[in-house]
Amino acid sequence: SFREGVGRGAYVLIKEEGDRPDYTLCASGSEVHLAVEVAQSLLALDKRVRVVSFPCWELFERQDAEYRKSVIGGDLGLRVSIEAGSA
Repeated sequence: SFREGVGRGAYVLIKEEGDRPDYTLCASGSEVHLAVEVAQSLLALDKRVRVVSFPCWELFERQDAEYRKSVIGGDLGLRVSIEAGSA
């Protein structure tokens, strides 16, 4: 559930259709909306996309390997992390 996922540091916001994602987009905070927008563009190109929200990377790193794999997948597709930067 959403609440459980937040408490564990990360959760799947958008799950791909099919067996595995072509792309897994990982984001936190205000960048999650950007990940969703990118996912919508990729879905329009018939790509399988997973979006993962990371409210707390530190909590996620403390989870067991099975949970982490269920969220970000194994060796599946391309993973992209979207993070804010400053110039």
